[in-house]
Amino acid sequence: MYLPKDYDTNIQTTYPTLYLLHGKGGDETDWLNKGEVQKTLDEAIDNNIIEPLVVVLPDGNGSKNHHTQYINAADGSELNEDLIYKDLVELITKKYRTKNDSKFRAIGGNSAGGFGSLNIGLKHQDVFGEVMSFLVMVTCLHIQVRL
Repeated sequence: MYLPKDYDTNIQTTYPTLYLLHGKGGDETDWLNKGEVQKTLDEAIDNNIIEPLVVVLPDGNGSKNHHTQYINAADGSELNEDLIYKDLVELITKKYRTKNDSKFRAIGGNSAGGFGSLNIGLKHQDVFGEVMSFLVMVTCLHIQVRL
């Protein structure tokens, strides 16, 4: 979780929420450790570039299938999509002072998390008003020319 610096002092304030999903092989610490999200957000808020917000950093690795791609298992054994858009959003809304309206709730991610954010966000537009996807693709093209 990322809470803005003023969260504990401005107890009447409610905040927009951003759910950030990590990529394949990562975990809930990726955005904090590799993406330096706390430093970046603190600076952006301090410089009035963005308004203070709550950021949720869930672990998208399922218990059975480590690389869930944030979708529900076809056999119903793991409901990874439901855990994000339904259960987690409900928990965060109850526990933290967040604005409970889709226009103040966004989801984004990188790589597999980018796919997950598109999948979840586009299917559940009543929950997420904004969707961001940072897909990383590396294409190698080998051309051999004979003269």
